[in-house]
Amino acid sequence: MELNNRYSANTTPLRLDLSLRYDNLWQLGHTIGFGFQIAPQRIQDALIYSGYYIAPVPGVDWLSVMAQAIRQNSNVSTLGGSAVAGNGSVIGGRLLFDLPGKKGFFHSASFGADYKDFTQDLSINGATTGSPIQYFPFSLSYTAAWVGKNYQTEFSGGVTWSFRGIGSDETDFDNRRYASDASFFYFRGSLGNTLDLPWGFQAYGLVQGQASAQPLVDTEEFALGGLNTVRGYLESAVLGDSAFAGTLELRSPSLLWWAPEGNEWRVFGFLDGGVAWVNDPLPEQQDEFSLASAGFGSTIKLFEHLNGSVVLGVPFITQSPNTAYDPLLSFRVWGEL
Repeated sequence: MELNNRYSANTTPLRLDLSLRYDNLWQLGHTIGFGFQIAPQRIQDALIYSGYYIAPVPGVDWLSVMAQAIRQNSNVSTLGGSAVAGNGSVIGGRLLFDLPGKKGFFHSASFGADYKDFTQDLSINGATTGSPIQYFPFSLSYTAAWVGKNYQTEFSGGVTWSFRGIGSDETDFDNRRYASDASFFYFRGSLGNTLDLPWGFQAYGLVQGQASAQPLVDTEEFALGGLNTVRGYLESAVLGDSAFAGTLELRSPSLLWWAPEGNEWRVFGFLDGGVAWVNDPLPEQQDEFSLASAGFGSTIKLFEHLNGSVVLGVPFITQSPNTAYDPLLSFRVWGEL
């Protein structure tokens, strides 16, 4: 269970997330999980359901199959920790490959496809125009982790693509986003590293982004702003076809050095920045957005199961509704069993 204030523009602040997972279902190593997010102050701001099922392939210990589904009525969902734009449903399947590793190195890959059905209503002078869209994107992704004596490095990257002729036609895509195409391709990835320093300090760095050579519908764009990209801004402050974000963070030693293992309290300072680009913008449309911020925060873990974090971010660049040098306080409180 988690309570946070990861909210987007024109919505109420609070979000309540609930998730449940059961491993070794049927005593066969199957996993089933469910997720739920709601905006308790105004339900219409966020109401998201999700579920997944993972089953290993008998006789093939490195291969599993996953089915997943999500239904959201929010234009921005942060369920599961990442920001997803769009109001609608996603149903998909994945092949999960557990690749052979070695001491200090672990990696995996996945391949799959989704059915995405999103709606969008635009009201002008009392008249409402809809631009629904349905399509079937494919995805191929790879993740890897290197764990050493005083460092941990994580990489994830993948490509997503779709073909014409399955799902909505070119007119529907163009109605949703000018010059977008039912056939698209883009890369999205991230690289992060945590380094243990003398006297218990830690340094953390992260770069992430997306690269696309064509205009994308909003549900495939990269969301910039918020706790996972540029702190000090609301979630999904801007969307871009291509984007880049970077983070530098210095963390203190644990202030609970005297407590048993499983208890930790650190403070940190950070610098965040990012740029998002819009391909083939309309004549009056801005084609580049920059975000930058700095601030400090604290994380705490108690009894191995209770967690909390608070971040005060100061944006350096105005991006509505955030104003330059007007601090934004973000928090998360969650428990896990």
